[in-house]
Amino acid sequence: MIVYRGVIERSRLSLLLDATLRTFGPQPFVWLRAEQKDRQHLGNGLKFLESRPGVSSVHVVDGRITRFRKAISKLRELHAHEDEWTFAIGFSALPYARRLKTRRLIWCVNGIPEERLLYRNGLKPRVSVWLLWKLIGRGRVPDLTVTVSDQMSQLICSRTGAHRTLAAPTCVDSVTFAPSPDTERAYMTYLGSGAPWQNLGWLSATWREVHAMMPEVKFRVISRDKRASVLGTGIDPAAMDITSADSPEAVAAMLDEALLGFVVRSEDIVNRVSFPTKIGEYLAAGVPPVTTDMAWAPADLLRSEGVGVLLKAGTSPKEAALSIKEAVSEMRSDGNTISERCIAAAKHLDRTRWSIQLSDVLSEITGHPVVDGAKVASFDGGRVVRR
Repeated sequence: MIVYRGVIERSRLSLLLDATLRTFGPQPFVWLRAEQKDRQHLGNGLKFLESRPGVSSVHVVDGRITRFRKAISKLRELHAHEDEWTFAIGFSALPYARRLKTRRLIWCVNGIPEERLLYRNGLKPRVSVWLLWKLIGRGRVPDLTVTVSDQMSQLICSRTGAHRTLAAPTCVDSVTFAPSPDTERAYMTYLGSGAPWQNLGWLSATWREVHAMMPEVKFRVISRDKRASVLGTGIDPAAMDITSADSPEAVAAMLDEALLGFVVRSEDIVNRVSFPTKIGEYLAAGVPPVTTDMAWAPADLLRSEGVGVLLKAGTSPKEAALSIKEAVSEMRSDGNTISERCIAAAKHLDRTRWSIQLSDVLSEITGHPVVDGAKVASFDGGRVVRR
């Protein structure tokens, strides 16, 4: 059984569901919803889960911490017999999954609770984060902890005593994001939310500097988050396109027109352990990422593959704009070669590759043979049960 707590992250869940499908076949999916008010997110999440062949049924359970006991009762009803494995997805899903009888417990961590301190950093939020880490550090140690980076694995091991981890980066569907032939690239592109860790204030100032240096260059923001519109500040509206996309295919079509893709971060614990989805999407689309050069996995990948623009933390917007101007010139003169190198780098983040690797590890840990591919291909989706 899969126990998930948090908002639906399609890219990460696609990887995990592909891996569990290959190892165990379709499984029931319990969604512990901590946020009850966002009905649109509920509808979109259910639509996504129903479309996944790795999900046999979806059970939506009130996941608010004040309903912890009731949620455990629901989980035990669904988990009436001891299973050979339980897959807890999300940092705060582990305390729930620990209450179930299971031979093998697998925990997948996508982010850490310090993220909430980027919104509110008062005493109460900091105590809440400290207590959550304490809670996670108590009780049964998972048989496998799946993280998004080596840096996250090291942090989890040091704080929880985890003894076996697998760092599977946030992956990309290479087929969907492969660039179209004869692509005409014209846009400085930002893809993502306006969350605090995106460092959009600095990026906005940098884009203004780029606009002043290269007024012919166009800019594009792909986001459903109104906060991301700050990137249009001080830029001629004729040079700025602020839009959104409702599918990976629509995102991929817009990345066909991207010169450079931006994913800049401040140097803090939240970002050092992360692996943003957009890194793989930019690379698979043949777009060089512009990112922060710090001790995190994306910088390690880009440096080893010789692609992208790495900006030291603390670089001024004007200095960054000069590096970006140079990268634009290189793309204009030898864009095909650069795009090919980006696509080659994206193979390290290919979802199919990582789902097979994760599936093999799950099979080893649980002793469960990989499900026959023909059986997997015959399954056509799940059913939804609301509780």
